[in-house]
Amino acid sequence: MKIRLLALALLGMWTLEARTAPAPPFGSSITWNTSKESPSLDALHGKAVLVVFFQSWCPLCNNWSGEMFKSISEQFKDQPEVVLIALKTDGGSVREALEYLEGRMDTDRWLVGTDTNATYARQATGVDRLYTYAWITPEGGIGESGKAGTTVSGSSPKRYWATRDAAREQFISSAKPLLDPGLTVPEALLPVAHLAEQGLFASALRELQPLAGRPELTEAATSLRSSIAAAVQGAIDRHVAALASSEKSDRYFSYLALLDIEARFANSTFARAAVEATAPHANSEWVRQEEEAHRAYDSLMRKASRADDKRSIERVTKSLQEFGSAHADTVFGRIAAAATDSED
Repeated sequence: MKIRLLALALLGMWTLEARTAPAPPFGSSITWNTSKESPSLDALHGKAVLVVFFQSWCPLCNNWSGEMFKSISEQFKDQPEVVLIALKTDGGSVREALEYLEGRMDTDRWLVGTDTNATYARQATGVDRLYTYAWITPEGGIGESGKAGTTVSGSSPKRYWATRDAAREQFISSAKPLLDPGLTVPEALLPVAHLAEQGLFASALRELQPLAGRPELTEAATSLRSSIAAAVQGAIDRHVAALASSEKSDRYFSYLALLDIEARFANSTFARAAVEATAPHANSEWVRQEEEAHRAYDSLMRKASRADDKRSIERVTKSLQEFGSAHADTVFGRIAAAATDSED
């Protein structure tokens, strides 16, 4: 029997994989550098997301990591349809992560955080290793994962594998900015637009409010507010449609996303629309099953993050296989099945 992804990865036999499993939502293992609002993978729907999982303890890696981060930043500096994320997986605080990255990248261009016990890294790539990456497609799937330090042979200047032409074509060609691409944004409002393009809509609207009172910015601020509101409403409409279809295999993610919108935009028309959409499903059997699977999956991933020898890895892998079979009709059951896909 051949166990792909999780088992091989945890045993150190991992190679680059092309994957189609849905990307897990950003979970509680991640602490972000955005103090008031945490990034949401769902809010970035339609964008291509490149996540780099990094560490600071490796002296050799420290010698080339700055070149890698700068190269990636340069590749995507003028592409708002691409979101760059750096997650530190070897412990420490967000402040320590930012201090490490200072001078290695433009931290304003990246979302930065820490991933406790590499929990999200394992879910997204199936491995906790030095410097890995994952492309998350505009449709919300794991498109590819691999070693972040791998370079394209013969490239000059040096180019990293995650940014090669084939990856750009596959994962970026269909991606779009979240805001109206025809929108004219004055320099004073660019930080607000940047927040919105990172999916931090509530933060963007909050930062926009005092700026809108400046007469020279009122018209542009109104247009920017309308574009942000349209992006949020578009997300709500998409999730409402998904919830209405019992054939949508990932509609639980839409249910969670609407709960998140309700929390982020409390006492607003957005929140009321989200409540109206989720209320009929709150006590339904399918949501109960999904919630049960979600809790069990999180528990298994915590065990996976502590697995550090062959026997414990095999136990976790077996548990995930059993979980995938037992919860085959749930979204996290399908994620587990994809992570431990087997063939005789």
